[in-house]
Amino acid sequence: VFMKKALVLLLVLALMLTGFYGKAKAITGLTVTPSPNTANQIATFTISFTLQQPLPAGGTINITLNNFTVLGPTLPNSTVLVNYQNPTNVAVNGSLIIITPSQPSGLSGYVYITISNSANIRNPATGGSYPVTVGTSVSPAVEPPLTIWVPIASAVSGVSAYVNPLNAGSAADYYIQFTPGTALVQNTDYIFVEFPAGSTIPSTISCNLVTVNNTPCSCGTVTRVSNTKIQIRTPLALAAGNNCAISIPQSVGITNPPIAGTYTIKVSTNKEATQVDSNSYIIVGSNISSLTVTVSPNSAATAANYTIQFMTGPSGT
Repeated sequence: VFMKKALVLLLVLALMLTGFYGKAKAITGLTVTPSPNTANQIATFTISFTLQQPLPAGGTINITLNNFTVLGPTLPNSTVLVNYQNPTNVAVNGSLIIITPSQPSGLSGYVYITISNSANIRNPATGGSYPVTVGTSVSPAVEPPLTIWVPIASAVSGVSAYVNPLNAGSAADYYIQFTPGTALVQNTDYIFVEFPAGSTIPSTISCNLVTVNNTPCSCGTVTRVSNTKIQIRTPLALAAGNNCAISIPQSVGITNPPIAGTYTIKVSTNKEATQVDSNSYIIVGSNISSLTVTVSPNSAATAANYTIQFMTGPSGT
């Protein structure tokens, strides 16, 4: 009798375990990749997974982007592709994106989704790992949606640049502001400033002319690392989230590009390596100088020869 009861108990346990572990999964192999994956940037998303349970026509794929900024109540269908086809509808409810695929026979097997950056989905404001959950209208009845953690790299933010003068080829004052997302240690960490292509930087920089938050840099702490890029060892501690202002006067000798056009300056740090662009600014053709006019003869009401002389600017205009 005891053996019979034991066998019955084992059979019941086996059936319970089979029911628990044998439950069909709706989604496996989930990957989520934002590009760029840097904080506070608008990104393109690629999402892939394999459906274990077919999704019928009219069913939905439900994507929750926790801590990402999604502008609703809808996204344009043209910004989303499901297996290379635009869906029939993309609804938004907070951080939840509800996609109705357009395939008339539904979906099965491997699914590949792209959400373009024109959808204006913005990464979280600070670096870290954030949960992204994907499920379908089938999966709640079968198994909870699948969640993975997506890494977002920290990056500086709020980069702005003021350049004067804006003449092509001229040495200029540069006033650059940014906000670090990670604190920088005094006399240890570095700020990197990359000027536009065509700019020139002296091989030797007078460091004390460069200031960070009005603090002059020490000798040897501001160096040229390429034809268009400098590194600055910060002369004071910079807290995460606080504004930083860099002043580089014209006397340092960094020049604007020699060709008129629209440019930006890029800023990064050794702790936040992704380069972030400043506002754009317009470089104009350089000005002429040393203008002289000679009139001969210089008598009133007399035909005369006019000689006009001037120096062209660095760009030849």
